[in-house]
Amino acid sequence: MNTYEAMFILQPVGTEEEQKQLTGEMDDLIRKIQGTVDRNQYIGRRKLAYEINHRKEGYYYLARFKAPSVAIKDLERSLQLHERVIRFMVVTAENAPLEELTLASETAEASSERDS
Repeated sequence: MNTYEAMFILQPVGTEEEQKQLTGEMDDLIRKIQGTVDRNQYIGRRKLAYEINHRKEGYYYLARFKAPSVAIKDLERSLQLHERVIRFMVVTAENAPLEELTLASETAEASSERDS
């Protein structure tokens, strides 16, 4: 089994609790392909760099998981058909340590707090 990271941008509809339920659905899709979620991070609502399907915002969700390489195509197919997924990207994360699953913006915020 290989290690992968996936970034999901989900439609910004419903409450934040409903969005967290939707991230649970993303984890379920990973488990459906015999994958195991090692770590996940709900990032929250963010402005998109450009408009996608008449939407200017989306809920971001990042997950690191292990899965068989032959099953990734099935996962991508399921994500393409999921009506609440705006965009997604799945990449291999073999050499990246698990601790590096943080956003650059969080790192910048932490360093600015230390400087204060």
